[in-house]
Amino acid sequence: MLIDTPTVAGARREARVLDEVERLLTARMRARGAAAAAVAVAAERVRRLGAGAARELCIEELVSNVLCELCLELDDPGEVASILDAVAERAGQDSALFRFRLAGGALGAPELLELRQDVATQGLLAMASSLAGVAQLSLWELEDGDVAVLAGHVGEPLSPPEPEALGPDDLLVFPVASGASRVVLVTRVSEADHVLSVPVLERAAAALGAVFERCSLLERASSRESSLADAYERRLVRLALDLHDGPLQNVAGITGDLKLLRQRLERIGADGAENRRLLGSVGDLEARLAAIDTELRDLSHSLESPAIAKRPVADVLRGEADAMRRRCGISVALQLSGELKTLTASQRIALVRIVQESLSNIREHSGARAVQVAVCGERDRLTAEIVDDGCGFDVAETLLDAGRRGRLGLVGVTERARLLGGTCEIDSRPGGPTRVAVSLPRWRPGDGVPSAQG
Repeated sequence: MLIDTPTVAGARREARVLDEVERLLTARMRARGAAAAAVAVAAERVRRLGAGAARELCIEELVSNVLCELCLELDDPGEVASILDAVAERAGQDSALFRFRLAGGALGAPELLELRQDVATQGLLAMASSLAGVAQLSLWELEDGDVAVLAGHVGEPLSPPEPEALGPDDLLVFPVASGASRVVLVTRVSEADHVLSVPVLERAAAALGAVFERCSLLERASSRESSLADAYERRLVRLALDLHDGPLQNVAGITGDLKLLRQRLERIGADGAENRRLLGSVGDLEARLAAIDTELRDLSHSLESPAIAKRPVADVLRGEADAMRRRCGISVALQLSGELKTLTASQRIALVRIVQESLSNIREHSGARAVQVAVCGERDRLTAEIVDDGCGFDVAETLLDAGRRGRLGLVGVTERARLLGGTCEIDSRPGGPTRVAVSLPRWRPGDGVPSAQG
């Protein structure tokens, strides 16, 4: 008969408590929501700490890793606070001290700086309310001229701070950011709760300050990006006009000369066989010129990318899908979801070019009958997936051959994604299907990662 040693018994108790906490955290969440997924990932990470890890550290590690997602999904700091109390009870810890210890990890998580400013602000305020045990929190931007703008709140909004109204037992004001406008965090905390609540609120104010500082930096980056986009637009418009007024007109002139030559050869008609050979050569030249004309016109049309940056991206993508149906009779199912209205100019251009190039490859090479295009603006990234039922191809061999021949279609798709800090996966095999999946970090002033010019 096996007898548990104290070490083994303790490890089993820790594992049992961890399982209970995981079930407790996920009980009130959507089964497939981001918070539930975060709990599962964090719980697995904590289990890998091993049996020697202290139970308290395991539980704190788990909860601090998922608290922001929990607050964002439940959208009720009171409910989150009750969950934290239940977790502390399961772990055999004092609730107030448990929240206090959580604050360091949860409020300082680097992942917060990858969220949009409004999402990060909402999550930080909800976490601060739950961890500090305060029912009212208001974030105010105080601009020049005594203009106050409410940037976020939990509970009933508190009025903007006025120095003469402040007192140690009344209103607490924590500086968040300074610059063109000052940002302050305003709350009410009884003096008896200062010892645990105030340090938590100070950490929350520091985290909010980092979010607002990042926003300020990205707004300046956005201004520079806008200037680059304007210069890029002028250059492309000029290039498109030069193509139209130069090479395209020359091609048209040569085509006309060839037609005259054909007419003269037809009138001569001296030697039948030789004349047919000459006429055949002229026909070949006419066909090649027609192909060059088509390519130049397509290139000239493709240089109208500045218009993409100014039109709703959903309308542009619907237009591309409609054009594909009209030209080729290929069925195109377009699915658009999430937030697509706040993309940068670079992201709009890159997204449309990636879809255009993918559809062009399908039209020219795949023999497909149906295509599915899905674009989704998620909270932290933009994704696009193009799947066709065509003949497929060997990806490695095709990309290598394209590089040798200087054909930049698929290579260009991958490079556009890379330049914006994203990824591109091309999955295919002879016989099909073919799938192109692109993921771009979501960014705009106040969002996560700044993008390069598309």
